[in-house]
Amino acid sequence: MSGGQAEGSGLRLFAPGALTDPAWIAARCDDTARMYGSQDRSVAATLWWYSSSLVLLQPAVRMLAMTGRSIDLAPDQLTVSLTAWGLLERVSPSGFIDPGAATFGQHLDAALGPVIEVLSDVGRVPRQRLAALLSDSLGNRLIAEDRTDLAPSIAAASELVHPEPRFVVLAGRTFLRRASCCLIFRLPGQALCVSCPRQAPDERSARLEKYVRGG
Repeated sequence: MSGGQAEGSGLRLFAPGALTDPAWIAARCDDTARMYGSQDRSVAATLWWYSSSLVLLQPAVRMLAMTGRSIDLAPDQLTVSLTAWGLLERVSPSGFIDPGAATFGQHLDAALGPVIEVLSDVGRVPRQRLAALLSDSLGNRLIAEDRTDLAPSIAAASELVHPEPRFVVLAGRTFLRRASCCLIFRLPGQALCVSCPRQAPDERSARLEKYVRGG
């Protein structure tokens, strides 16, 4: 069954199709809302995708960086597991796609476009916001694999990866120049993240440099 629990796998492992099951996605938004104590569905959905897009992309970008090809991220090819709080913990793929960064960019549209459509509708979040979060997650994963050079080719082949991930070097370290906001500042007692794009560029750079120096 789409989004159903995989047999014999425990309570937090879900069969292929979960990521495009509206009821399953709604439950994840509810989990995130409870975790953060928020009554705003759009904030919960945004925070869930901020975390989940990083998890989705991690094995795919790592394989692309290491081998030139990647795993198949189509929802019907992925078994997913969740943390106790309902956040995406890991994905288990069952296939691969053809080699090339441009091929991967095209694949992101076909594979994750439907996920964004469902989450946008269920979570009442603009698709553009979710796409920007995906682009930023891609940029962060490319930094982690030291392959920021792949960003232009991936973005040029993808409609979802927009804007193209942009990078800046501060105090000898590469950071993503974020285009998206996770909205955590809208939770009680929370402030803007160090790299949040809602800040003036000079303020963001100063906060990042202070972060690098451990201030």
